[in-house]
Amino acid sequence: MDRAEEGEELKAILFRVNGKLLGIRIDYVREVLQYRNPTPVPDSPVWIAGVLDVGHRILPVTSLHRCLYGDDHTKSTGDGEGHLLSVCVQDREAAFTTDAVTAIRTLDAGEVPPPTDLTSRIHDSPIEGITRIDDEVVVLIDPEKIVDPEVMAEVLQSISSETE
Repeated sequence: MDRAEEGEELKAILFRVNGKLLGIRIDYVREVLQYRNPTPVPDSPVWIAGVLDVGHRILPVTSLHRCLYGDDHTKSTGDGEGHLLSVCVQDREAAFTTDAVTAIRTLDAGEVPPPTDLTSRIHDSPIEGITRIDDEVVVLIDPEKIVDPEVMAEVLQSISSETE
Protein backbone atom coordinates (compact mmCIF):
# COMPACT_ATOMS: atom_id res chain seq x y z
CA MET A 1 0.00 0.00 0.00
CA ASP A 2 1.28 3.48 -0.84
CA ARG A 3 2.50 5.60 2.03
CA ALA A 4 0.11 8.38 3.00
CA GLU A 5 1.20 11.99 2.67
CA GLU A 6 1.97 14.12 5.70
CA GLY A 7 -1.23 15.54 7.19
CA GLU A 8 -3.31 12.62 5.94
CA GLU A 9 -4.95 10.35 8.45
CA LEU A 10 -3.91 6.75 8.82
CA LYS A 11 -6.35 4.50 10.70
CA ALA A 12 -4.82 1.43 12.26
CA ILE A 13 -6.04 -1.41 14.41
CA LEU A 14 -3.64 -2.02 17.30
CA PHE A 15 -2.97 -5.42 18.81
CA ARG A 16 -0.41 -7.30 20.89
CA VAL A 17 1.82 -10.18 19.87
CA ASN A 18 4.43 -11.49 22.32
CA GLY A 19 3.78 -8.44 24.51
CA LYS A 20 4.66 -6.02 21.70
CA LEU A 21 2.21 -3.42 20.39
CA LEU A 22 1.69 -3.76 16.64
CA GLY A 23 -0.70 -2.25 14.15
CA ILE A 24 -2.16 -2.82 10.69
CA ARG A 25 -3.90 -0.26 8.50
CA ILE A 26 -7.62 -0.65 9.09
CA ASP A 27 -8.41 -0.89 5.37
CA TYR A 28 -6.82 -4.36 5.31
CA VAL A 29 -8.91 -5.65 8.23
CA ARG A 30 -12.21 -7.36 7.49
CA GLU A 31 -13.17 -8.37 11.04
CA VAL A 32 -11.89 -9.20 14.51
CA LEU A 33 -12.69 -12.73 15.65
CA GLN A 34 -12.49 -14.38 19.05
CA TYR A 35 -9.58 -16.83 19.03
CA ARG A 36 -10.38 -20.43 18.13
CA ASN A 37 -7.87 -23.18 17.52
CA PRO A 38 -7.31 -23.58 13.78
CA THR A 39 -7.24 -27.00 12.16
CA PRO A 40 -3.61 -27.88 11.38
CA VAL A 41 -2.66 -28.41 7.73
CA PRO A 42 -0.06 -31.12 7.05
CA ASP A 43 3.11 -30.07 5.22
CA SER A 44 2.33 -26.35 5.44
CA PRO A 45 4.95 -23.70 6.25
CA VAL A 46 5.74 -23.39 9.97
CA TRP A 47 4.09 -19.96 10.19
CA ILE A 48 0.74 -21.35 8.97
CA ALA A 49 -1.14 -22.25 12.16
CA GLY A 50 -3.85 -24.01 10.16
CA VAL A 51 -7.22 -23.13 8.68
CA LEU A 52 -10.47 -21.90 10.18
CA ASP A 53 -14.06 -22.16 9.01
CA VAL A 54 -15.56 -18.69 9.41
CA GLY A 55 -19.06 -18.14 8.10
CA HIS A 56 -18.72 -20.66 5.26
CA ARG A 57 -15.27 -19.29 4.39
CA ILE A 58 -12.10 -21.29 4.93
CA LEU A 59 -9.32 -18.95 6.09
CA PRO A 60 -5.64 -19.82 6.27
CA VAL A 61 -4.40 -18.71 9.69
CA THR A 62 -0.96 -17.13 9.95
CA SER A 63 0.75 -17.24 13.33
CA LEU A 64 2.18 -13.76 13.78
CA HIS A 65 4.20 -15.17 16.70
CA ARG A 66 6.02 -17.57 14.37
CA CYS A 67 6.15 -15.22 11.40
CA LEU A 68 7.48 -12.14 13.18
CA TYR A 69 9.38 -13.59 16.12
CA GLY A 70 10.35 -17.06 14.92
CA ASP A 71 8.94 -18.93 17.90
CA ASP A 72 6.22 -21.52 17.97
CA HIS A 73 4.18 -19.81 20.66
CA THR A 74 0.59 -19.44 19.43
CA LYS A 75 -0.93 -18.00 22.52
CA SER A 76 -4.55 -18.43 23.33
CA THR A 77 -5.12 -17.56 26.93
CA GLY A 78 -8.37 -19.47 27.15
CA ASP A 79 -10.02 -16.57 28.97
CA GLY A 80 -11.27 -14.71 25.91
CA GLU A 81 -8.26 -12.46 25.38
CA GLY A 82 -6.88 -14.06 22.21
CA HIS A 83 -8.10 -12.66 18.90
CA LEU A 84 -7.78 -13.34 15.21
CA LEU A 85 -7.66 -10.55 12.65
CA SER A 86 -9.33 -11.42 9.36
CA VAL A 87 -7.45 -9.50 6.68
CA CYS A 88 -7.88 -9.17 2.93
CA VAL A 89 -4.74 -8.89 0.80
CA GLN A 90 -4.82 -8.94 -2.99
CA ASP A 91 -8.37 -10.36 -2.94
CA ARG A 92 -7.32 -13.20 -0.63
CA GLU A 93 -8.58 -13.44 2.90
CA ALA A 94 -6.48 -14.80 5.74
CA ALA A 95 -6.44 -14.56 9.53
CA PHE A 96 -3.62 -13.48 11.83
CA THR A 97 -3.23 -14.70 15.41
CA THR A 98 -2.86 -12.02 18.09
CA ASP A 99 -2.80 -12.04 21.87
CA ALA A 100 -5.36 -9.24 22.06
CA VAL A 101 -6.77 -6.48 19.90
CA THR A 102 -6.47 -3.28 21.91
CA ALA A 103 -7.76 -0.29 19.92
CA ILE A 104 -8.44 1.45 16.65
CA ARG A 105 -6.41 4.64 16.36
CA THR A 106 -6.24 7.47 13.89
CA LEU A 107 -2.68 8.56 13.32
CA ASP A 108 -1.17 11.44 11.38
CA ALA A 109 0.65 9.69 8.53
CA GLY A 110 3.46 12.24 8.87
CA GLU A 111 4.09 10.95 12.40
CA VAL A 112 4.67 7.41 11.14
CA PRO A 113 8.11 7.50 9.57
CA PRO A 114 9.07 4.73 7.18
CA PRO A 115 11.34 1.97 8.49
CA THR A 116 14.86 2.89 9.49
CA ASP A 117 17.86 2.00 7.33
CA LEU A 118 18.41 -1.11 9.46
CA THR A 119 14.89 -2.54 9.10
CA SER A 120 14.60 -1.58 5.44
CA ARG A 121 17.70 -3.66 4.69
CA ILE A 122 15.99 -6.77 6.01
CA HIS A 123 14.78 -8.71 2.97
CA ASP A 124 11.02 -8.31 2.58
CA SER A 125 10.66 -6.76 6.01
CA PRO A 126 6.99 -6.60 7.03
CA ILE A 127 7.58 -3.28 8.82
CA GLU A 128 5.67 -0.39 7.26
CA GLY A 129 6.52 2.18 9.90
CA ILE A 130 7.27 2.77 13.55
CA THR A 131 5.64 5.36 15.79
CA ARG A 132 4.95 6.08 19.43
CA ILE A 133 1.53 6.15 21.10
CA ASP A 134 1.21 7.04 24.76
CA ASP A 135 4.93 6.44 25.40
CA GLU A 136 4.84 3.00 23.78
CA VAL A 137 6.51 2.06 20.51
CA VAL A 138 4.08 0.76 17.87
CA VAL A 139 5.33 -1.19 14.86
CA LEU A 140 2.99 -0.98 11.89
CA ILE A 141 3.19 -4.10 9.77
CA ASP A 142 2.37 -4.51 6.11
CA PRO A 143 0.20 -7.61 5.67
CA GLU A 144 1.13 -7.76 1.99
CA LYS A 145 4.64 -8.76 3.14
CA ILE A 146 3.18 -11.50 5.36
CA VAL A 147 0.35 -12.97 3.28
CA ASP A 148 1.80 -14.71 0.26
CA PRO A 149 -1.20 -15.28 -2.03
CA GLU A 150 0.48 -18.26 -3.71
CA VAL A 151 1.16 -20.01 -0.38
CA MET A 152 -2.38 -19.26 0.82
CA ALA A 153 -3.82 -20.67 -2.43
CA GLU A 154 -1.74 -23.83 -1.99
CA VAL A 155 -2.97 -24.26 1.61
CA LEU A 156 -6.60 -23.83 0.53
CA GLN A 157 -6.09 -26.19 -2.43
CA SER A 158 -4.60 -28.76 -0.07
CA ILE A 159 -7.66 -28.52 2.19
CA SER A 160 -10.21 -28.64 -0.62
CA SER A 161 -8.60 -31.71 -2.20
CA GLU A 162 -8.69 -33.52 1.16
CA THR A 163 -12.38 -32.71 1.74
CA GLU A 164 -13.58 -33.86 -1.71
